[in-house]
Amino acid sequence: MCPSLKSFLKFSIVAVNVPILIIGLVSLGTGIWVVVDEQSFFKTYSNIIDLSIVDKDFIKEGAIVLLSAGTATALFALVGIAAARSNSVYLLGFYIIMLCMLIGIEVAAVTLGIIFKERWERKLDADVLQKIEKYYDGSDTDGTFSASLNLLQQQEKCCGWRNGTDFTLNNSTWNKTMSDGSVVQVPATCCFKDDLRKINCMMNPNKNNSNFETGCKTRIEQLFINYQGIVIGLGVCILTFEMLMVVFSICLLTHTVSSKYDMS
Repeated sequence: MCPSLKSFLKFSIVAVNVPILIIGLVSLGTGIWVVVDEQSFFKTYSNIIDLSIVDKDFIKEGAIVLLSAGTATALFALVGIAAARSNSVYLLGFYIIMLCMLIGIEVAAVTLGIIFKERWERKLDADVLQKIEKYYDGSDTDGTFSASLNLLQQQEKCCGWRNGTDFTLNNSTWNKTMSDGSVVQVPATCCFKDDLRKINCMMNPNKNNSNFETGCKTRIEQLFINYQGIVIGLGVCILTFEMLMVVFSICLLTHTVSSKYDMS
């Protein structure tokens, strides 16, 4: 192998892993920040993160995941950089094994996601409907789940998870009885914006005054369909880079081993 090709392989491996290392360190630092001093984090990003609709416990759990993922990502990148810089047979071999395992996990995850798509969709449906039944308590609320669902219904112009009939479930939290004794069927966030204050829409929702027939699940599925090209393209690019790193690392490993034999 000519020196210029060897230098190109080493440079390529290092160049790809440096941004990965930076992302890993940023993720690690953010995770540590939230875990160690959550109040400072929430105060700093209070203008970006609406804490009225985001559960702080959820953010803290996410921070632990971010911390773990950041650590793994940073270590992965460091191994790649060290392997390329040192020409160590063992580090290069370890890096290749890590890459192959990562590719295998990604392919397995996608495959399992496709195979069990209907199963996890049913599980998601059951979980969301259960939360609507147990935790939803109307439009004017400080509850995390209720506030999140209300925001989703307003922004995506939808009602309930499947449709507005989800709110007819036996809900022990939401008091649907108005001061005059009338009973509402859907929250105000299901109504068209012009009808937000109209009791008639809440009591007698239909397609002319609300999004009663359009569930938020349908809207979310439409968003996935709209952006699936970007997601698939990004996934293909990542997989291509990983495959290239495997090829480059194997070439560099082969050259390193052959050089040692030539020297001996």
